[in-house]
Amino acid sequence: MSQTNSPSNTTSESHMPAPRAMFKIMNPLLKLILLSPFHGRMSRRLMVLTFTGRKTGKHYSTPVGYVRRGSTILVFTHSPWRNNFTQPAPVIMRILGKDVQGVGHLVTDPVRIQQIVRELIAANGEKMSRRMNLWMDNVETAAPEEVLKATRGTYYIEIRVNA
Repeated sequence: MSQTNSPSNTTSESHMPAPRAMFKIMNPLLKLILLSPFHGRMSRRLMVLTFTGRKTGKHYSTPVGYVRRGSTILVFTHSPWRNNFTQPAPVIMRILGKDVQGVGHLVTDPVRIQQIVRELIAANGEKMSRRMNLWMDNVETAAPEEVLKATRGTYYIEIRVNA
């Protein structure tokens, strides 16, 4: 067990994201449901994110959890597809049965990451901490760099919805 203590936070044993094999089974099923008329309650927290690979030009669609704050959509991932957002990139999101366009970018600023972590936890509860691979007490009082370190391996995409 790795343990780090500082005045403002405690980081407990690290938790790894779900195995990739599980995603290979679940993602196609989730995507099918979210794109169907039967998306229902599932669409309140999950959406299908479609984007174009920056190197390949290939279109990708993946189900992701999200939080909407006005004209901003927040998502996180542990997957390499995040690299498609190192520069702002257009996306289409299937949210609540409707296609919504926007522009996504990978967030690297520790202060903004801390804000996003707080927003995701506030919207989805403490279980969200484990999904983000965050094992830290006192996210509210921790320094942004501590939150960034505690979420290593988790990447945040901020999407601005087109007007």
